[in-house]
Amino acid sequence: MYVRKILTQVGGRVLVDVNVFGTQLITAINEVSGSDPIPTTATGLDVLTVFDTLTPEAQSVVETVAEDFIVANFSSLPTSAPALTPTRDYRGGIALMMAITLTMQCVAYAAMVIWISVVTRTIPDVTDTFVPFLAQAAVVWNYNGLLTKENRDAIAAGLGALPGGIFQTIGQILSQRRNQTPPPQ
Repeated sequence: MYVRKILTQVGGRVLVDVNVFGTQLITAINEVSGSDPIPTTATGLDVLTVFDTLTPEAQSVVETVAEDFIVANFSSLPTSAPALTPTRDYRGGIALMMAITLTMQCVAYAAMVIWISVVTRTIPDVTDTFVPFLAQAAVVWNYNGLLTKENRDAIAAGLGALPGGIFQTIGQILSQRRNQTPPPQ
């Protein structure tokens, strides 16, 4: 299964040029196939065609060779192949969609409150105007990360500052008084 996935990803490109163990894979298929040997200039699709014609026992032998190579060379294999698996960052797009959605919700809610106020001829209460916006604020706050006291202390320690607390506050007050210059006489 793993060999089929590799060969499908390689596609029409030359297997030896694209994949780290393409030579070993071609050699293993040539040993178990018993037919014409696959040239080293074969593409992934050519090798996949030959691999599909093998018996299930021969395919399992090739799979074992591939797994053994990966296990033996795991530390030296590249962590990702950019040509085969391009990376994408969706965080910015998700944040933009969230901002648009939350803005539309806030505008719709404000319009609804204004409409109800005009129709009933009353002034909206604080709970009518601000409480529903707390849900949107909570979503944004949660998405951007809640800065708990532990996180603030970790950030402060990373910046070389002391963690917050009563002793730090007392120390800041005392150091400010000590560092003040006396008034001129």
